[in-house]
Amino acid sequence: MNKKLLDAVNNAIEIARWAPSSHNCQPWKVMTLESAGKQYDVLLDKPLKSNELLCCLALDKKRQLNALPSLRFEMYVSCGLFLGLFWLAVTQQKVRCRFHWLCDTDLNLSWLQLASEHESELLVAMTLSTEDFEADNEYQVSRTTSRLHQLLELVSTRRTFRGLFQDDLFDQETISNLLSNHWPQLLTGLEASAHFEQDIDHIHGVTQLVAKYAALDFSSYRAWKETYRYLRFDLQDNAEDGFYLQSLFGPMPKRKIKLYEYILSPLVMQMLRLVNVPQHMATELSKLVDKSAQLLIIKLNKERLSKRNLVMTGARLMEIWLQAHHMGVALHPISVLLQHDEPRETLQRLLQCHNERIVFVARAGYINTAASVSPRRPVQSIHTAVGS
Repeated sequence: MNKKLLDAVNNAIEIARWAPSSHNCQPWKVMTLESAGKQYDVLLDKPLKSNELLCCLALDKKRQLNALPSLRFEMYVSCGLFLGLFWLAVTQQKVRCRFHWLCDTDLNLSWLQLASEHESELLVAMTLSTEDFEADNEYQVSRTTSRLHQLLELVSTRRTFRGLFQDDLFDQETISNLLSNHWPQLLTGLEASAHFEQDIDHIHGVTQLVAKYAALDFSSYRAWKETYRYLRFDLQDNAEDGFYLQSLFGPMPKRKIKLYEYILSPLVMQMLRLVNVPQHMATELSKLVDKSAQLLIIKLNKERLSKRNLVMTGARLMEIWLQAHHMGVALHPISVLLQHDEPRETLQRLLQCHNERIVFVARAGYINTAASVSPRRPVQSIHTAVGS
C-alpha cells in the first residue's frame, strides 16, 4: 500500500472526525483497500496504479441511531458532513480524489461481502492519487503542514451552540458569503436548496411548532433512551462520542450534575411526564427559537430523496457550517421538528415547501463564547485497512 497516501488518509480523518453528527454519534467508518483487484473494478474506469489508493466511506451500523425511522436521513447527512471535511483535508495535501458512489447502486458480491464483514453500509468509494510526494521540497511540505494545522484549528473549535444568540439580522452580503458554493458539484450535488429564513411570522410559527412538539424528544421512551445513552456527565471521563451535560446547561457543581443524571434518566423522565416536565423543556427551547433572528433551512425535492443526495446534502451543509464558523456564526439544529411526520409536514406547509422535504433546520446567529469540550473518536477507531 502507498504509505504516503495512507498517511494522507489518516491526516484527513484527523480533521474530518470533527464533523458534527446527530447526538455526536459519529456514525462513519473509513476503509482503505490494501489491494484493489478485479473484484472491485466494476466501479473503476481503469485499474489502480501504484500511486493510487482506493478508500471507502461507510455508515457504521453499530453506531447509527435507529430509535425513530426518520433518523436514517440524519445518518446519511451526518456521513456527508464527514465526507465534506475528508475531501477538503485530502485535497489540501495535493491529493486528487475521484468519487464512485456506492449507495443506490447494485453492488457485486465482493462489495456486499466487504459491507457485511464490517457491519456497514457502503456509501462512496474514492480513488485517491498523487504525484510522488518525495518530489516535494521542504518548503512545499511545510506549506501543506501549515494548511492542515489551520484547518484542524478551525474545525476542532466548531461547536453546536445551544444558548442564546446575538439578535443581529444577517444582511444580504453575509447571507451570500454563508451560502457561497466553492466545493465541487460531484461532492455537494445540485439538489439541496439552502436559505436563511428571516420572516418574523414564519419564525414565530416555528416557535409555536417547537413549543407544541419538542416534548416528543423527551416523552418518547425509546427516543429519549437512545438520546440519554449519548449524554456524558463527567468531563474527566475521556468519552469518544456523545455530548456533555455542560454543553446544554453550562458549568455546574458535581452535586447538581448527579441530580440531572438521575432526573434525565429514561424511566424518571417517563414519570415526569405526569407533571409536564417534558413540556416545560420544550417551552424553554421554543423561547430560544423565538429570539432567533434567522433559521437555516435546507430542503430536497421529494422525488430526489435518495441516499446519495442526502450524503451530498451533508457535504453541502458542512461547507456552509464551516464558513459560518469562520465568520463567527453558530448553528443549533432543531431536529425534533423533522423526526416526526406531523411537525415536519406542518413546518413544510408553514414555509410553503411544495413537493419538497426539509432535511435540516437550525437556529443561526453570532456568538461570543469559548469552545466547549466535545468528545471525538480517535483516528484508529474510524480507519480500517482491509486486505483483499
